[in-house]
Amino acid sequence: MQQQLLFDGSSRARCPISTATRHARIGVFRHRLDGSRQALATAPAQDAHLLIVQLKEHAPHDLWVDGQHLPAPQVGRGALAILDLRRETRALLSAEVDSLHVHLPRPALDDLAAEAGAPPVTSFSTGKEWTSGDLIAQQLSTLLAPVVDDPNQVAQAYLDHVVLALASHIAATYGAMRPRETRPGGLAPWQLKRAQDMLASDPTNDVSLHDVADTCGLSVSYFSRAFKVATGTTPHTWLQSCRVNHARGLLLDQSLPLAEIAQRSGFADQSHFTRVFRQSMGSTPGAWRRLKRER
Repeated sequence: MQQQLLFDGSSRARCPISTATRHARIGVFRHRLDGSRQALATAPAQDAHLLIVQLKEHAPHDLWVDGQHLPAPQVGRGALAILDLRRETRALLSAEVDSLHVHLPRPALDDLAAEAGAPPVTSFSTGKEWTSGDLIAQQLSTLLAPVVDDPNQVAQAYLDHVVLALASHIAATYGAMRPRETRPGGLAPWQLKRAQDMLASDPTNDVSLHDVADTCGLSVSYFSRAFKVATGTTPHTWLQSCRVNHARGLLLDQSLPLAEIAQRSGFADQSHFTRVFRQSMGSTPGAWRRLKRER
């Protein structure tokens, strides 16, 4: 009997196609057996899900999930299933197999949800063990299947685009990944998050508004208007608020001079720091610090 280990969940695992999200990688491979001998495919318990899309008709087989026997039915080409790999899974396969597997680690799903401005995907539901009729999943899988054996025949950007499109479609369709509502004329949730992350990443870094707008795929003028619609304030004012909040944390250290706090918080000098802090907090940094000390 042939033994196959599918996605052991370790950093050593390798896939022909691997697409990066912010904190993880989505792996894709084509699972093929000629049916000449039995094969036992196993996946150790891990915090991930496995999308399986059948590229041809798939015969009935035996499946065990956490030791429980769950006979799997015959399914047609294009049928898909999503396995929860948090439960140890084994499949005994005796017939020909040709399917596309997409490994979706928890951090990758969290990244997709964050980009979409949606809550994290906690589970998937296809309505039944195998589902068919998902034309989008079928078409995207058809684009990936021919290049799995030799991904170098196409550009990595193409692979990333298709893999992320498939993963996002699965998360939205079967994991209820729904973006939060966007105010008309504002930024999409992923654009707002990306912009705020860039602006707040380092208070001493005078990030270019052009760079932030470009990252969001927008012109500077449109981005500035849309940011104000989404947040109620301009990017510059929002950044100054972040710097004030950073300075408040530093002010709790009574040993730090105000000039040093101004510099470490991204202000031009102590005078600039004092002026912006008073506008935001209603008192000077020194008075605010004394009030906190007295408490």
